[in-house]
Amino acid sequence: MEEFKKLNLRQKTIGFIVMLVTAIVMIVTFMSMTSADRVDSNEIELDDGWDVTINEKEYHNVTLSKFRFDMCNRGDVLVLKHVVPRYDNIKLPTLDIYTIHSAVKVYLDDEVIYMYGQKLYEEKKLLGYGQHFVSMPYGAVGKWLTIEMMVSEDNAFDGVGTVRILDGNSSLVKNLSGKRLTLSITMFLIVFGVIIMVLSMLMLKRSLNFIQTFCIAMFSFLIGCWTLCNKDLIEYFTTDLLMKSYLEYMSLYMLPLPFTYYFKDRIDEKDTPKWMKIYFYVLVAAEVIYILSALILQITNIVHLPQVLEGSHILMIFAIILILVISFIDMKVKKQKPSVVMVGFLIAIVIVIEELVRFNLDKYITGFEKNEYSSNLCFAVLIIVISLLVDYGNKISKTLFENAQRAVLEQMAYMDELTGLGNRRLCEKKLKELEVNAKTSDSRYAILSLDLNFLKHTNDTYGHEKGDELIRSFADVLTNVFGMYGSVMRTGGDEFVVILEDIAEEQVKKLLAQMLDELEEKNKTESEIKLSTAYGYAMSDETVLKQDFSEELKIKVVDINPRTIYRIADDRMYENKRKSKLGRQ
Repeated sequence: MEEFKKLNLRQKTIGFIVMLVTAIVMIVTFMSMTSADRVDSNEIELDDGWDVTINEKEYHNVTLSKFRFDMCNRGDVLVLKHVVPRYDNIKLPTLDIYTIHSAVKVYLDDEVIYMYGQKLYEEKKLLGYGQHFVSMPYGAVGKWLTIEMMVSEDNAFDGVGTVRILDGNSSLVKNLSGKRLTLSITMFLIVFGVIIMVLSMLMLKRSLNFIQTFCIAMFSFLIGCWTLCNKDLIEYFTTDLLMKSYLEYMSLYMLPLPFTYYFKDRIDEKDTPKWMKIYFYVLVAAEVIYILSALILQITNIVHLPQVLEGSHILMIFAIILILVISFIDMKVKKQKPSVVMVGFLIAIVIVIEELVRFNLDKYITGFEKNEYSSNLCFAVLIIVISLLVDYGNKISKTLFENAQRAVLEQMAYMDELTGLGNRRLCEKKLKELEVNAKTSDSRYAILSLDLNFLKHTNDTYGHEKGDELIRSFADVLTNVFGMYGSVMRTGGDEFVVILEDIAEEQVKKLLAQMLDELEEKNKTESEIKLSTAYGYAMSDETVLKQDFSEELKIKVVDINPRTIYRIADDRMYENKRKSKLGRQ
């Protein structure tokens, strides 16, 4: 019975998690379906006709989306100039500028209308990157627009994004245009990660197996945060470019750790080669050291987060190598079919490798399209999360089946076949449980010993079928009276035991009186067999013994335990039988 209770609790917990995740998926779907990109198309792209100066080197009639130059380093200064065109159909003209790790000044003719990051630049601190929305003052048409960028990091960028003039009322919506699905997936990854991380931490107290679930949840959360920044979706929540940079880089730098640690249980298997174990633990140590070092160097302003980006790429490559080796050993050496999670990881790894190659090629060789980098890592992680849910569902189904099967077998082992009551084995188990619980609990319990009279007489006179009927009929009475209050067991041919927990003696007496009444009612309807019993009971908190017990028994009762209580009840049953002059029939 206890197993069935535990099973039911697990089912409720799993059901809650499934409903929660289903609700999140429905919200994500709803967001992506209902968020149609209805945006005012009134905007002007200032892409052609720019005059650009890079460290006093001049370029004329430049098209920004196609313009490439040597990678900018700290101290470089870029100046972009363009005449402000007419924007008659734009109600609240706003300049949209995208910068990367640069302090920015925006001029109309010689008047400064916007500044960002000057103090941070002078203090040689990290500057964020992202979009700047600059309100255009009245009368800007026809004036010279000058954008000055002072680069704060090495290898910062080799191109400048297109400048736009758009309606400030819809600038944020316009910026999110075409990114609704990505935003939905990103928010799902973040919310899913947070919920499952919390649940996993709670369950870790019971089983370390949930460390894998925690790793996946953390990986999902970190990728969600990184994508939120990389896709400039964080502007939906905040325009703090510095916060965006910290969140993006730290999320990215922490990614390899949960990605690697997920496979710890596989590494700890006995048949895992020693070199793989060394490789794994060295890699995990390197990942932890890398994260702490990057954070300390940034806090102390010695080296900024963007300057150690390649380290995360290298660690991710080593993590991918480890996973590929594990997959190869499992499939080729152990002849095992890859799990759903492993398939998800392998698909994601292909996407990750493509991302790493494409990013470094674009940054150092070909240049980013439109001077922007667009990542698809959120889709890779979504694949991992889905594969995890499928794999977890398979494991839960298997566990539920095994637990149910075990519970049924255990119930059969503890069940009396004739009556369906518990048997002597269950009685022994209950007595042991009472003995254990007695050390931590003061709750009262009672043990009843009952002996069915006339069983031998019934077998000899009417046959064993009638004897079995007598036993079953008596068992029905005991179940009806005591079943709701405790455990009823048949420990022998005509011997029965009842254990009642958290009960007072007055209640025990009422139940015994009810039992006698039901026996009498049964006998009125039976012509051949008659139900009769001798019984005795004892309470767990008895301190004074009745005078009809021996001195030897009094001495033993000094050390009260469930078996002693059972013996007292049994002795009282025999005393009851002797006084009623009913010999065992």
